[in-house]
Amino acid sequence: SERVFFSGNPDRPNVDWHCETSAPDYLPDPSYVPDTSFAYVGSDANPIMGYRRMGGYQLVIKGQSDQDATVFRRSATLDGDGNAAFPLTQGAAGMGAVSMYAFATLMDEPLFLTKNGVFGIMTDTVTAENALQNRSYFVDAALTKHTGLADACAVEWNGYYVLSVGNGTLYILDGKQNKVYKERSGGSYVYECYIWTGVPARVLYERDGALWFGTADGKVCCFAKESEGMARYNDDGAAISASWATKADDDGDFTKYKTCNKRWLAVMLKPFTRSSAKVCVVTEKDIERVVGETTMDIFDFNDIDFARFSFNTAETPQVFPINAKTKKYITMQVIVRNDVKDEGFGVFGIKKWYTFGSFVKR
Repeated sequence: SERVFFSGNPDRPNVDWHCETSAPDYLPDPSYVPDTSFAYVGSDANPIMGYRRMGGYQLVIKGQSDQDATVFRRSATLDGDGNAAFPLTQGAAGMGAVSMYAFATLMDEPLFLTKNGVFGIMTDTVTAENALQNRSYFVDAALTKHTGLADACAVEWNGYYVLSVGNGTLYILDGKQNKVYKERSGGSYVYECYIWTGVPARVLYERDGALWFGTADGKVCCFAKESEGMARYNDDGAAISASWATKADDDGDFTKYKTCNKRWLAVMLKPFTRSSAKVCVVTEKDIERVVGETTMDIFDFNDIDFARFSFNTAETPQVFPINAKTKKYITMQVIVRNDVKDEGFGVFGIKKWYTFGSFVKR
């Protein structure tokens, strides 16, 4: 019963068509669409947005509507004359899709983009009914602020649902991490999520395990695969700006001043053939005051820079102690940053020591 289904006629937004078999072999022929091979799917005020497969059913996902179901379920059967038929039933009501290009299947779960985030379609094991559940809880606050979500694009890549909203930002749902259970998901789970910035992707495409994207000005780009040497630590020839930051920490008491004396801060860094780090602090009085800079290189005969020669040959984490006082702060944030081309960067831990002082006064 293989068929090609398609929709998208702006004058018939809730209608889809499918091909049929044709002589002489009577195999599915994508070019043969009889004038009777169509179906009305729900209200004509609510367009068909996309399709997903779940088990033996085809899911037809529509747009947002308060009166219409947003998911319909299509099955395949034979009528009394032995001809293929494709009956429809209502599958779920709730959130509808906002983009025709943001459908993907992650770890066997159909996902699509709504105005309230990325939703998945699950089937109740008892009633066999479909239900819609939020899966992007951790990034919804940022994702839902974007305008133009109707043009968002998504693909499944290497166990990730990758969503581009077209302004240089990618939202990632990680299907390989342990799922997290949140009430927002209707008593089920949400995915671990990440936000990638600085990626000028207008459209996305996965091919042979590589993630490709097209830009708004017509360029076709590919995320680089793992390569040897430090040249892999750049973005198309430009430095990659990376940083780790603690929260603005009041150390458990925002009513008292704290003071950090000498040797009050240490950062554990991962060495690379080429690596360096800049450590800054932010308090209510300081805006990213630099308190320490260091290199964290490993000796390598294949890549020697005598200007920063290192005898270190171990790849184990190294501690960088910092000698700089910080007096009478209420909250402090520590930032460790690297923005040098062709340098690796990794942070294992940040630790500080402090003493309590007087109460905060107006």
